[in-house]
Amino acid sequence: MSGMRPLGKLVSLEEALRIIDRASKPMQRVERVPIWSACGRILAVDVRAGVDVPSFKRSAMDGYAVRAADAKSASERKPAVLQIIDKIFAGDVAKKSIANGQCAEIATGGMLPKGADAVVMVERTSERGWRKVAILSPIARGQNVIPIGEDIRKGAIIARKEDPLSPAKIGSIAAVGIDAVACYERPNVVVMPTGNEVVRPGEKLKAGQVYDVNTFTLKSATQSFGGQVDVRQIVDDAKESLVRAISSEDSADIIIFSGGSSVGEKDLIVDAVSELGTVLFHGVAVRPGKPTLLGKVGKSLVLGMPGHPTSCLSNAYIFLEPMMTKIGRFPPRERAKIRVRLSADARLAAGRATVIPVRVDGKNAVPVFKESSAITSMTNADGYVIVSPKVKSLKKGAPVEVILF
Repeated sequence: MSGMRPLGKLVSLEEALRIIDRASKPMQRVERVPIWSACGRILAVDVRAGVDVPSFKRSAMDGYAVRAADAKSASERKPAVLQIIDKIFAGDVAKKSIANGQCAEIATGGMLPKGADAVVMVERTSERGWRKVAILSPIARGQNVIPIGEDIRKGAIIARKEDPLSPAKIGSIAAVGIDAVACYERPNVVVMPTGNEVVRPGEKLKAGQVYDVNTFTLKSATQSFGGQVDVRQIVDDAKESLVRAISSEDSADIIIFSGGSSVGEKDLIVDAVSELGTVLFHGVAVRPGKPTLLGKVGKSLVLGMPGHPTSCLSNAYIFLEPMMTKIGRFPPRERAKIRVRLSADARLAAGRATVIPVRVDGKNAVPVFKESSAITSMTNADGYVIVSPKVKSLKKGAPVEVILF
């Protein structure tokens, strides 16, 4: 008697995505992260400035710190000649005050000395003997001076809760002297390959075996979606092994299996998940990727991916990415889309949504799908087209929307 167990009623692609959205709970765990490693992380609290930036009046350019009143009518024909009493570099503390008829040479970023209220750029001056300078144009009070708090005011919010930390935001946080921030933890993802026929690259293949592809594509995809990934050893095709493997992962937000979610006698993930928790769906009306499974065991979501590399990786973009986005509190990634025309007739799956990997060639979308087991179907693709199950045929020249990777 055959051990094959056909899938039950398939859920639509749209319903599968709705179930994933409902099951994916935003991250609550928080950790302190040094700002040098915080790029892309999601803030768990508002960050406020504890100091003004700048905290002192400073020069906006190289030149001379002056009293504006001393040069209010200066011109090239009748310059104001001032005595240079100091030289101030960035980082120096100005120790001398500027009185009438005096000035200080100052570098960009230098602290404005007491008494000075403007900076004349060096291009509008000329030397006039030892320690004297001529000011060749009038200047207004505050000109070329960066006031206290011009960039950031003490107490201001410089980055908000749930903001993704960009290089610019990290720069602002560094500017107020903060070296670590509270961020939501990244989703903790565990990848578990299954199958007695699978071996890791570097090992010698035996008859009937294949190299493990999905572990590496899944780990790479999960990292690109913002997750922290651990890879486990290949799990045997035995229900007891699968139950033991799932039970050992009590801290995982997502457990991903590749292979073992289909309808064969040894596709036992559905049995293991049913024993330990709840199967939310098993089987999606999509090609490739029909045997995809989603379950809940304890606090972990269990995602059973098809074993074929193209099905597995395309499902990572369609199912895993929105799951990671919701759990990790990441802003939804708006993938670029372009409208082009199909270069050849498409082979569609009756009653199922069809995902077609394509290469974009000018104004054409060239289908590159070979078969679900061929990883090069994705290697050669620039993106993919999702065709509704309501579409009965898609002929050469038909307009399509390509979602770019």
